[in-house]
Amino acid sequence: MKGQELPTVLLESFASFVESMSMTMVNEVQEDVLRQATLSIEDFEQVGLELSWLKKRLEEAKKANKHAESLVYVDLCETALKVGRAKVRELEEGLVKAKAELEDCSTDLPNSLAVNDYLLLDVVARDEDLMEQIGRDKYFDLVDHNKVRSFRIKRQMPFNLFKEEVAKEFGIPVQFQRFWLWAKRLNNTYRPSRHLTPQQEARPVNAFDFSSFLVGHLREATDKVKVAELNLFLEVELGQGLRPIPPPVKSADDILLFFKLYDPLKEELRYFNIPFLGLVLHVLGLSSPPWLVSEAVLYVVSYVGRLYVKAGGMPVEILAKINRLAGFAPDEDIQLFEEIKYEPLMCEVVNKMVTFRDSELEDGDIICFQKSSQAECCGQFEHPDAPSFLDYVNYYQIKPEHYRKRRRLISSEPEPTERSRGTISGGSTMQTHSANAPAGKIRFLAYWVSSEASLLLERILNIHKDTYTNFSMKDENLQTVLLESFAAFIETMSTTKVYEVQEEVLRRATVSVKDFEQVGLELSWMKKRLETAKKVNKCTESRIYVDLCETALKVGRAKVRELEEGLVKAKAELEDWSTNLPNSLAANDYLLMDVV
Repeated sequence: MKGQELPTVLLESFASFVESMSMTMVNEVQEDVLRQATLSIEDFEQVGLELSWLKKRLEEAKKANKHAESLVYVDLCETALKVGRAKVRELEEGLVKAKAELEDCSTDLPNSLAVNDYLLLDVVARDEDLMEQIGRDKYFDLVDHNKVRSFRIKRQMPFNLFKEEVAKEFGIPVQFQRFWLWAKRLNNTYRPSRHLTPQQEARPVNAFDFSSFLVGHLREATDKVKVAELNLFLEVELGQGLRPIPPPVKSADDILLFFKLYDPLKEELRYFNIPFLGLVLHVLGLSSPPWLVSEAVLYVVSYVGRLYVKAGGMPVEILAKINRLAGFAPDEDIQLFEEIKYEPLMCEVVNKMVTFRDSELEDGDIICFQKSSQAECCGQFEHPDAPSFLDYVNYYQIKPEHYRKRRRLISSEPEPTERSRGTISGGSTMQTHSANAPAGKIRFLAYWVSSEASLLLERILNIHKDTYTNFSMKDENLQTVLLESFAAFIETMSTTKVYEVQEEVLRRATVSVKDFEQVGLELSWMKKRLETAKKVNKCTESRIYVDLCETALKVGRAKVRELEEGLVKAKAELEDWSTNLPNSLAANDYLLMDVV
């Protein structure tokens, strides 16, 4: 530089730059600092300054930093590896203890409730369950899975072997069986969703993805015991002579629909068991005599069958088939309604001139139908069409306090002249009425209870004959209340799964059993079953804990292997950076120490 002012500025800038570098620690020379320093050196070198010594020091600082980082990383890897190995040892010890506990509880586990090694399959046999339940104790959806035939099979059993069990039970050859999985929809209805393919049926039962079609409960990993129930629908096609035939080939364009028949005429007739007297009283608007009154049971909705339809087809094209299901004339004019959901109720008219696809119908949907002539007689029937009747039923089912206000029917059963009293001595129930019997009650042994309670109490009597022997309540009203409460308690327990008998449920059930024992009911069989369920749950919890420990141990060992591999790589990198590391420079030194 030949000018006077410019060299002065440059030299002063260079001095300032060197002073800044001399105040910089080696460990501060990261990528950004190194990049800026390199650019400044290149600028100063363009005006003739010889700065190879400074570039060398920057390179040494970079190596020193890499070496320091490698040291830190090696220390971290070694620490993590120690923690990981300690955790693995802890898991190994926990697994040994868990297996010992499982072995202890499995020794006393009753075979009758061993839910650990078994999967409970609820199977709806053909259409019998639907026909049996719909219109009797179920109006919405298709079936109550607590009331169908259950099979208890080992989890590892191939599904094809399970089909052989079904064949033995129902007499339906394996080749004529087709099973459907149920699915809970967003609107809380529960319908057949998709059928199992031959490839799926060749797998073990526990290989299915249960979470896609189980009802209700959450499917966390620790809830494996709840994956103890799988609901299936068994489709069976009948040919000539009502003999099973192979199920039809189902294409993507085929839709399986279920059909219910609504007959409002039956609703009116079933209010009266004495047709003429009942009809006269009904027409005159007179109330029934109290001695003729009992609970009404309406069988006006019935399941009549199912059909495959083409998605691109229209309902008008299959009206003759639908009429055939109900035994109507082929040309009978009928109305169709889709049962969509029941909370709140949605049952909408199906346009017979619109395709099933455009009506958004899919596998498992339910069609209610009835004669058009009945639906048009609004004045003759209280509930002239299916939607109005289902709305009526839904109202009383959703609000139990109103359920007692249902219509009553006139009973034609014989009446004893007086009500007998006394203690129970055994024997079968006597379902008779008395002039002074409580309204809606029937006879169970020496006591009056509701018809629903009587059926359950009699079932208990047939199995556990000493249950009522010492029943000591003498007040008639208390007798009825206590026995009906006991029946309700048993009904609740009968629909309780073994895995649901946790501490709170067990505590409440034990308190109830003690209360019923105080009035003379003999319930040792119930206490034994509760204790058995407790043991089963304890064993199930132990099995789940063993599974969790084994899973955690696998993860822990894999993590340890990963850390060991990472430590080897980190030590190799440290060795590389240590090879050419300048001895005179450490990460905590100033960058230009011993240079400026």
